[in-house]
Amino acid sequence: MAIVKGKNGLSLNIQHDYITLRTPNGNFTNSWGGAKASGKLAMDNKAFNAIDKFIQINSKNSNYKDVMVTLLDPKVISPLWSGWNEEVKKNDFQINDKVKFIPNCLFTKKYPNGGVVKKVSRKNVFITLLDGKKETIGFDFQFLTRK
Repeated sequence: MAIVKGKNGLSLNIQHDYITLRTPNGNFTNSWGGAKASGKLAMDNKAFNAIDKFIQINSKNSNYKDVMVTLLDPKVISPLWSGWNEEVKKNDFQINDKVKFIPNCLFTKKYPNGGVVKKVSRKNVFITLLDGKKETIGFDFQFLTRK
């Protein structure tokens, strides 16, 4: 494993089968199985597609690692994803808080009634959903807001 540090909280985690671009607001992972995103990047299809397209086009003349290293420069990533360095609010959810998903979130349509917080763990909040089977699922706290 190798970690390449960039500016303003950007870094690359290079493993055998994948390379992950880490940002304060989400990660972009490129591997033999394709590209994936997490955090706020997973909600921003336009930015995800822009980063993926940038990598695919530039990797024709270079390898994936070299292309992804260029994304460590804020001048390169900012036109592709303007929200990569937005301030991250603190996870201040408490057990038994009633929560719902923020507007335009991936989960708002599937779980419109939100849920009740059962556990808080660093960046994840585990909620018992008020829809369907009342199952408990963990979500990134940035997708949730109090009711």
